[in-house]
Amino acid sequence: MKRKVWSVLFYVGFGLLAVNFLLAQFFPEAVDTRILDFIAGFGIAIMLVGLFFIFNHRYSPEGAKQREVDENDERNIRIKEKAAFSSWYASLAIFGIIAILFVFLGFHIAAWITVAGAVLHRVCLEIFKAIYKRKM
Repeated sequence: MKRKVWSVLFYVGFGLLAVNFLLAQFFPEAVDTRILDFIAGFGIAIMLVGLFFIFNHRYSPEGAKQREVDENDERNIRIKEKAAFSSWYASLAIFGIIAILFVFLGFHIAAWITVAGAVLHRVCLEIFKAIYKRKM
């Protein structure tokens, strides 16, 4: 199943590049160049992610099986949980640093948007904690 997902990602990325090419060739005035650049970059990124995982799983089926066993190992699950929680705090700190930087630079609207993102970040944590508390 996972192998099909990576193949689909590769072909979706390739399709986005084809759409980008067709839009640039046939409707150059109708579509903004920034949108075309975004579509091209997004298509390349998706295509490369799919290609990386296709090669990763294709050349080492034993390695894929071992990675699946490691993924379900209790110690590794706990490590991932701790890493996710630490990265949550790090991203919250980054939100704060960016908000302070925006205030010092005089971009007050951007600072308020960043603070709103930090609040939303915290609200999401509380929502997920409540969901997992109910499930476990």
